Amino acid sequence: MANGGLHCPVMVIKITNKTGKTVRAWVTSHDLFPGSQCAWCDLRKDVQETWNRSAANKVTIEVSGKEYTHQSSGSSTLEVRDGGIYSDGKLETSFGSSAKLDKSSHCSNGVYIKNETGLMVRAWVTSHDVCPGSQIAWCTLAKGCQEYWNRSSNNTVTIEVEGHVYTHQTAGTPGDMLFVKADGVYLGKKCVHPFSFIHAIVVASSPVTGLDGSDYKERLCALEKTNTNVKMGIDWPGAATAEGDDAPIFDEMNPFKQVYVDKSKPDDEREKAFENIKRLVKSTKWWLKYTGLVFQGVRMAIRSNPNVELVCIQGGPISNVECSEMEGFKEKLLGEARKCNIKDASIEVKVFGNFEEFERSL
Repeated sequence: MANGGLHCPVMVIKITNKTGKTVRAWVTSHDLFPGSQCAWCDLRKDVQETWNRSAANKVTIEVSGKEYTHQSSGSSTLEVRDGGIYSDGKLETSFGSSAKLDKSSHCSNGVYIKNETGLMVRAWVTSHDVCPGSQIAWCTLAKGCQEYWNRSSNNTVTIEVEGHVYTHQTAGTPGDMLFVKADGVYLGKKCVHPFSFIHAIVVASSPVTGLDGSDYKERLCALEKTNTNVKMGIDWPGAATAEGDDAPIFDEMNPFKQVYVDKSKPDDEREKAFENIKRLVKSTKWWLKYTGLVFQGVRMAIRSNPNVELVCIQGGPISNVECSEMEGFKEKLLGEARKCNIKDASIEVKVFGNFEEFERSL
């Protein structure tokens, strides 16, 4: 019995849900302020609920997120059927297309959520006139899945990502476009809830082209757009960090490169050639700018999340020089973080043999 207010056995409001839809209702008596009785009653299928009320009641029925009202003089027998709401056996209100969850809907109000990750994501939307937690029907959002809730103003959107709960307050009009991305919940293009449990990834070294001939530069730039926790702390030939004065030094490296890439050469000879390449690379003006680029990328990442991955993708001689210096970069950056009182900072250097290995790790 969903009773409240006056108990009058001859004036009873009865509501039965005959559908498999999510249905809730409340009844507001004439002597209460509109909306003052806001304890929703969930209407399970084929279960009748009754309210003892005096004259002039307002019945609010929510069907799959859409509200409908019925004015009662005191006694009403209501049924929620697939086609609409029936009063005393007669169709009173038909359900429009907006009365149900509609994935393809583009209404001007309501709440729209899309999961762009492989993370476990669930959500629900609570209307302004519902007690917190009263609407507990989670909707699971698989990767690439989008859902739409038809809601009026002042909604609370609850989004659970990998067991972590985030809430978002929305006015509902115009509709809020929420996206779950790799590093947080976004309202449009703005990250409104960064994920503290997702670490930042700074790609600090990669060849332009992989051994399979694919364009690593293009693939990494595309990956950065879809995985918002991945940041490029890297440059390639033709970038602003290039220095014309360095040309003679890079020319001097060529004989050493030929030895290093020739795997038929003895290991000690190749290792010696690599040390000469490293010495020359680190003497360029470009190296100083490159180092600054990597440091700045990690500094920015570590401010929003103390856990950072410093990624290298193996390639040619120059990429391998970069990879060989990452542990030294890591120690310097951790020292900076401690000076800035980021005591829980953690940087992990990860080296991948190719782009595919890196992509699979995300």
